Amino acid sequence: MASENEIVCAEINSLREECLQITELLKLEEIYLKEVIKQFREIMMPLNVSIPLTGATIPRNDLLISDAVLNSDGMVCILNEGKILYRISLGEFQTETVLKIIDKVLPQLKNLVTSSQEKPSERLSSIERIAKELSKIISGERTGDQFQGGRSDERPL
Repeated sequence: MASENEIVCAEINSLREECLQITELLKLEEIYLKEVIKQFREIMMPLNVSIPLTGATIPRNDLLISDAVLNSDGMVCILNEGKILYRISLGEFQTETVLKIIDKVLPQLKNLVTSSQEKPSERLSSIERIAKELSKIISGERTGDQFQGGRSDERPL
């Protein structure tokens, strides 16, 4: 039968191991959170947008928030009721808050990316059509000039 001292020592060792595991998990959480924030910024930067946040997404901490947005730099800009502006990096928030913010912003960001992708695609399509038409016009002028025996830069004023 184990003595009380052995039982206490075993429990202390068990707690020490569990604390080490918790420490390792917290370190990994910090590493992954930094990577998530970095990738999130890389997505937002080209869009150059600010997305509104609700007060429920951000812990209040006596700020009395009137407005809050996440900007493309990954900064949460908070305007309190006293009209004081606070700029807080996403990395300064607790993990739960960052996850709430990302969860809130992600659908809006997806819509923005989709609409932003459509605009250049439409412009590219228009430019391609214009380039083809201009190419036809230019090749038609060259063909017409050859028949007239003149060059396109020798037109009368």
